[in-house]
Amino acid sequence: RVLRLLRLFKELWLMVRGLIGSLRVLFWTWVLLAVIIYMFAIVLVQVVGQPQSAHVLEVGDMSLTVAQLCGNVPRAMFTLFQLMTTEGWADISRGMESLSPGVSFMFVFFISLTTFAVMNVVVAAIVDGVVGEAFAVDHDCIHQSNEKRKESTVTLYQIFRKADKDGNTVLSREEYTEILKDEEVMCILREFEISPHLAAELFNVLDYDDSGHLDPKEFVEGCLQAQGEARADTMIKMHCDVMRLSSDVASAVDAVEKYFAQR
Repeated sequence: RVLRLLRLFKELWLMVRGLIGSLRVLFWTWVLLAVIIYMFAIVLVQVVGQPQSAHVLEVGDMSLTVAQLCGNVPRAMFTLFQLMTTEGWADISRGMESLSPGVSFMFVFFISLTTFAVMNVVVAAIVDGVVGEAFAVDHDCIHQSNEKRKESTVTLYQIFRKADKDGNTVLSREEYTEILKDEEVMCILREFEISPHLAAELFNVLDYDDSGHLDPKEFVEGCLQAQGEARADTMIKMHCDVMRLSSDVASAVDAVEKYFAQR
C-alpha cells in the first residue's frame, strides 16, 4: 500500500518540484504583468477616469460609477486585472466605449497582450519546469541504474575470477559447482535475487553452445539477467534458447555454404 501510495503521488511531486523550479520565471512574469497593468491604468485614468468620473456604468448586476472603476491608478489597475481574467470585460468595455470612443480597442489590445500572451508564458514556464524536473528525475534514475549495473558487473567478475582456479579465463562446470559451496558467494548471489535453485541450474542454462565452460561475458551477463523472482528463470532460459537456436542456425548456414562451395 505504501509503494502504491508513493507511485500515486509521484506525478504530484513532480508538479510541485516543477512549480518550485519555475518560481523565478513566474516572479519576473508577474512583475512584467504589473508593469503592463500599471501603464494601461495610467492611460485609462487620463482618458476615461478623470473626465467621466460621475457617469454610471452597468457591470453585471451592479451599477458602478466611472470613478469607482478607474477614478485613480489603483482602482484602474484592479479593473484591468478583472479585464485580464475576462470577468465582465464586455460590459465595462461597452460602457466606457460610449463615454470615450476608441477605448474598447485599448481593452482588446490589453486582453490580447496579457490574457493571450503573457499568461500563456506563465503556463509555458510551469510546463517547462515540470518537464525539466521529470527529465532530471529520469536522468538521475538512469544514472543510478547504470552505476548499480557497473558495480554489479565488477562484483560478478570478481566472483568469476575467484572461481577460475586454473586462471584460463573460462569457468568449467566443476569450478562453477565448487564456487557455489562458498557461503560468501551465495550471499552475494542472494543480493542479486538469484535463488540457490536458480544458481544451481544457471550453468546449464547459460552454456547455450554446449562448450562445457562459461567465459566472463556469459557468466556476468547471465547473472545480471537472472536477477528477480521466478520469472527471471523463465526469461533467461528463453534468452539462452534463442542464443542456442541462433548458434545452431549459424552452424547450419555454414554447412550449407561449404556444401555449395565444394560443388
